[in-house]
Amino acid sequence: MIDPVLLLAAFLTGLAGAGHCAGMCGGIAGALAHAIPARQRTFLLSAGYSAGRVGMYALLGALAGATAALLSPRDTGLAMAVARLLTGVVLLAIGLYMLGLAGWMRWLEAAGARVWRRLAPLARRLLPVTTLPRALALGALWGLLPCGLVYGALLYAAAAGSALAGAASMLAFGAGTLPAVLGLGLATGWLGRHAQVVRRYSGALMVLYAAWTLLSTW
Repeated sequence: MIDPVLLLAAFLTGLAGAGHCAGMCGGIAGALAHAIPARQRTFLLSAGYSAGRVGMYALLGALAGATAALLSPRDTGLAMAVARLLTGVVLLAIGLYMLGLAGWMRWLEAAGARVWRRLAPLARRLLPVTTLPRALALGALWGLLPCGLVYGALLYAAAAGSALAGAASMLAFGAGTLPAVLGLGLATGWLGRHAQVVRRYSGALMVLYAAWTLLSTW
């Protein structure tokens, strides 16, 4: 069974991370757009990046959920309560991270950066992006980019208790990131100018939502 609270938490995490996404992924999105030759730029190829990225999130979520399921309690009610508690704890950690008060995710990003350096040559082989499979593949590699927000979301994907629930939670998270990453026209410029303010308010809202999740579980 997929906990709707977990799906909502995952979606809101992605949505509330707009400031973080605009700062970290805005430049990447622009670079990927220019990786498509001007005469071949289409909505389909651009959408392929996001489809590949969100698909990678779902795959990672499925792996996290399946791995954690091996250690989860057999009592469904207890498992659900534990999942919600872990969700609240992770939401709190993400909120503090967005407020600049949780340095441990920066250590995760540093560790992930070493993995990305090994993947970067593969990403370069996919340039220029002239076909949908290349766009999907490059988007999938983008999904492996070191990011504390993604790592935090994966923690409560693991708390989901199954591969299906883990994949669903990361799909919800990925859907929440789309407005900021795809940000069109004035929204993109506004997010770029106010990224720090948006990040602080988003972090504060995340902490409040974490507190509600923990209290409602009790």
